[in-house]
Amino acid sequence: MVKYLLRRLLLILPTVWIAVTIIFVIFRLVPGDPAELIAGEMAPREVVQAIRAQMGLDQPMHIQYVRYLGGLLRGDLGVSKVYGARVLDQLLLRFPATLELAIAAMLIAFIVGLTAGIISATRYNSLFDYLSMLGAIAGVCVPAFWLGLMLILFFSVGLGWLPSTGRGGLRTLVLPAVTLSAYQMAVIARMTRSSMLEVIQQDYIRTARAKGLTEWAVIYGHALKNAFIPTVTIAGLQFGFLLGGSIVVESVFAWPGLGSLMIDSIRHRDYTMVQGTAVLYTTVCLLINLLVDLVYSALDPRVRYG
Repeated sequence: MVKYLLRRLLLILPTVWIAVTIIFVIFRLVPGDPAELIAGEMAPREVVQAIRAQMGLDQPMHIQYVRYLGGLLRGDLGVSKVYGARVLDQLLLRFPATLELAIAAMLIAFIVGLTAGIISATRYNSLFDYLSMLGAIAGVCVPAFWLGLMLILFFSVGLGWLPSTGRGGLRTLVLPAVTLSAYQMAVIARMTRSSMLEVIQQDYIRTARAKGLTEWAVIYGHALKNAFIPTVTIAGLQFGFLLGGSIVVESVFAWPGLGSLMIDSIRHRDYTMVQGTAVLYTTVCLLINLLVDLVYSALDPRVRYG
């Protein structure tokens, strides 16, 4: 297990490097001069050139790349010229908000999706099964920004029950968390239903029922544990998507997280901030995938890593 952990942790480094390299190259090929955006449209040419020199944009691309990697190896993500602060400080300031939103959305998706999937599988072809799968299809198809706007229109504007924007307690978390969880909820429900239908047809489930065990003990004591493994895989991957998908939801609800920070940084061509955010997103997603692999061994004793 220790060797496996070390090997996976070492693989994170080249993956992050590839992600950083792609972002670095793409943003320097995009038209537009960030120095002009910072200086303003009416700024003299000398001011723009001074800002470009300060940001290192007057250097060849390979020199900029080497300098950035050197700072990254020292733990220095650079300084944001738009915010006038260290990138790492801004990321640490915004990351808790995004993490809070992602965890809340994942809990909603997991609880509702898992429950709906189990009930649908145990009541196959029932009215609940049809309705839950119809809801799952809607959750996959409906865009997050449209769902968020409809929830704001109904619960905030219409009923006045919940605030529509900002972050400040549980009430402000409800609408963005529900919006962000819709797609993941649908995926988890469909995966759980499919896995449970496959597992409850196995011989050991029929044996458990023949021994006189209650249906509750058969489903939740025997079938669920084995049907849970594909669901854990999906949940782990979806949590990474939640972090990335929060960009749209944070924009709709004015949630002060990494998503809104990245949108502003892209708009102002803030290279260092976008690259720092990409490093954080990539690292967190890789660590989540590693955690999912470790959960496998706890759910299935046959899974061993060497």
